[in-house]
Amino acid sequence: MPFLNEKDSWVLTVSDDGKGLPPDNHYRKESLGIKLVNILTKQIKGNLVKMNSPGATFEIVFSKEK
Repeated sequence: MPFLNEKDSWVLTVSDDGKGLPPDNHYRKESLGIKLVNILTKQIKGNLVKMNSPGATFEIVFSKEK
């Protein structure tokens, strides 16, 4: 699980090598896990990015505090 130190932000990437997310983006938005990730991402004023490549990849990008 890479945690990258970019110039102005941190990037946490979580991915797998499975089938990926459904093409219609209906990936159980109401699941407890997705709800928790969304809440925690908002608390740190971050952005959640979801990608298919060739599995599911989720990135949380948030600013460094100064």
